[in-house]
Amino acid sequence: MVAAMKELRSRNGKADRYHWKSELQAIINANNWAHSVHAKNVAFKTRQDRAYFLYSMFRTLWYELSPTKMRVMPRNFGLRHVEALVPYWVDQQLAPGTIRLYLSYVRTSCDWIDKRAMVHEPERYVEDPAKVKRVYAAKEDRGWKSHGLDPAAKVAEMEAICPFAGCQAEMAVAFALRPKETFMMRPHLAEREGFVMVTTEEDDDRYAERGRLEVKRGTKGGRVRWVPIDAPEKRAALEKAKRLVGHKGAHMGVPGRSLAWTRRHYYTVCEKVGLTRKQLGVTPYGARHQYAGDRYEQCAGEPPPVRGGKPIGRELDKAARLQVARELGHSRESITAAYLGGILKAKRSIVNPTSAALSGTRQTQATERGTESAEPCEAKPISALRRLSTRPSDSQ
Repeated sequence: MVAAMKELRSRNGKADRYHWKSELQAIINANNWAHSVHAKNVAFKTRQDRAYFLYSMFRTLWYELSPTKMRVMPRNFGLRHVEALVPYWVDQQLAPGTIRLYLSYVRTSCDWIDKRAMVHEPERYVEDPAKVKRVYAAKEDRGWKSHGLDPAAKVAEMEAICPFAGCQAEMAVAFALRPKETFMMRPHLAEREGFVMVTTEEDDDRYAERGRLEVKRGTKGGRVRWVPIDAPEKRAALEKAKRLVGHKGAHMGVPGRSLAWTRRHYYTVCEKVGLTRKQLGVTPYGARHQYAGDRYEQCAGEPPPVRGGKPIGRELDKAARLQVARELGHSRESITAAYLGGILKAKRSIVNPTSAALSGTRQTQATERGTESAEPCEAKPISALRRLSTRPSDSQ
């Protein structure tokens, strides 16, 4: 009997169909390495998340949903199972973004069994589409200061527990780094010295010396970005990180520990000082939200919409958002809505000449007000801020 089972498993890599787990594992082993759209591999974390979800989904079908006809082998997964799963996730009060992520995993796994077109948008499977509608624009500021927290004080509390965790948090606050980017950064090698031209309407030949921090290790998709070192707080955080790690090639992770251990340790320390949604209402990721809001206000001269800022000219708003997006490691303006609030939309043109003239006058006045509001950011005008995020020349 044992020999027969081994022979069955060895037939062209086919799994034992007498149990859904073995069949699912065979499908995962054959396909989980591939990207769902492009012809390339995916990261280990993506593979891990896919596999974890698929096992969880089939456990739900086999042991939690009724009737028993929901028990299905992975290759026989069909539309009726999707129609049962989505309402179940809604009843579990999962966030719309989580449900959409789960459906993307389902869609990818269905492509592995030649059933990709079977999965539709989540609105099709529920009675109330509002329950699965994802809102991308932030409705409340998730920065630390908006919740009454002093970033410097929290960093000091973390340093008292662990110097490495405190330094990692300080770098995250100063440069809007993601946790993984912070752990893997080599502060001595990340700095790129150079001159960046800063121009203003009053002085076209004005120059200022700036430094740049290269963020490369641990970024999403390996996308490189350069964050300007243009404030004393940033320089102090970087120099402290250099002193902590010691030699030139050292990273900011805890010495002798793995990346996974460092990550768990960092979040443990954050939890001890209250940086969780349940305790203080903020998370370590709120440091990026804080940086985005502060940087927008610095560039635009007005707080972002999520902080109650007044409407400004569309061109100034767009330039400030693009600068924030580049320093956060993004390339699209639309992604800034998750940090800053909704994007202002241009008004439709009016056919009536009289109304059009009035509209043009108002638009000119609004542009002038937007220009005046940008004066507090004179040391870092938008034209110069764009250059800060461009890639340094090869000579640097």
